[in-house]
Amino acid sequence: MPQYQVQPVDRSEWLTLAAQFHDHSYRQTWEYGRLLADKRRATSSHIKIMQGNDLLGLADVRIKRAPFLGGVAYISGGPLTRRSPSGDPDRLAACLDALRQEFVDAQGLILRIHGTLGDPAWLEHSAAVFAAQGFTPAAHGTTYRTLVVDLQPSLADIRSALAQKWRNCLNKAQRTNPAPAITTRIEDFDRFATLFAPFVDRKGFSVDLGAEFYRAVQSHSDTAESLTLTILESEGKLLAGHLSSMLGDTCVYLLGATSDEALKTNAAYLLQWHVIEAARQRGLRWYDLGGIDPEANPGVFHFKSGLSGREMRAPGPFELAPRALRTRFILAAESAYRRFRRRDQKPQLAAAAPAAP
Repeated sequence: MPQYQVQPVDRSEWLTLAAQFHDHSYRQTWEYGRLLADKRRATSSHIKIMQGNDLLGLADVRIKRAPFLGGVAYISGGPLTRRSPSGDPDRLAACLDALRQEFVDAQGLILRIHGTLGDPAWLEHSAAVFAAQGFTPAAHGTTYRTLVVDLQPSLADIRSALAQKWRNCLNKAQRTNPAPAITTRIEDFDRFATLFAPFVDRKGFSVDLGAEFYRAVQSHSDTAESLTLTILESEGKLLAGHLSSMLGDTCVYLLGATSDEALKTNAAYLLQWHVIEAARQRGLRWYDLGGIDPEANPGVFHFKSGLSGREMRAPGPFELAPRALRTRFILAAESAYRRFRRRDQKPQLAAAAPAAP
């Protein structure tokens, strides 16, 4: 059996190592993991997986324990293994084997993983690797379904691929709005949170991880893992905002909000296009539009479809459980907890990624 070492890493080492991976994303940033674990009453464990001197992968593992029953070790958007654009399925297989040994065999936890996005070939290969390693579809959680715009073509080609109506709205937005600006200042995140709250109320949705949560993430994050806020303002008044993450090879759309005034000028179209321009300038490969739910959220799906992205589904959620009766009790307790959380909630806005448990 190959010998792997699962080792904890501190914040400084994490920031250095994570930047080496093409599949690094906001879900595997230090502060997102730490703050979401606090919110979920869990613990965040940042680890590296080594084989001798070879770094195989990284993972932020969120662990939620149940007294006398074990618990769940959850990885969202990981493990990070793609050291090249196309990825290495053998490296992923080794990491999954190491994670199984550490969290399932040694600690007796259910290991649940939402895998990483990549090109279509990577998605196919990684799903096969999970199956070969004994993972099965998880009892809880939903597959991350999204639309992804390829940023390799020229801007002219990307624009010509837009739906005609979407392109018309963009043309109007560029004529009638001031130029957007990109910021990482926490003061602007405060302004965005003030804009986001009434926007969500107006739409009638609830958001599990809203502007206040990401504001907290930003306030503690190192520059290397900071979020990006694209804003539109006039005479000092914030009219619209677009929150994204630009890490690894992908820009991810997290949250957006517009004022009533900005709705009339199609400001959301302009912000989306400005983010595409900025992501290409940074050399990113993909623009992930942040999740879709055509049935529960058809309006947002229609808007995002206008960018003519390719539908993709991230691998998972998959899980691997210890062979013990207590696993049934853990899953039953988790089901009860989820039912309690959903009770009396408004419909959820399509999120950028699964964030449970």
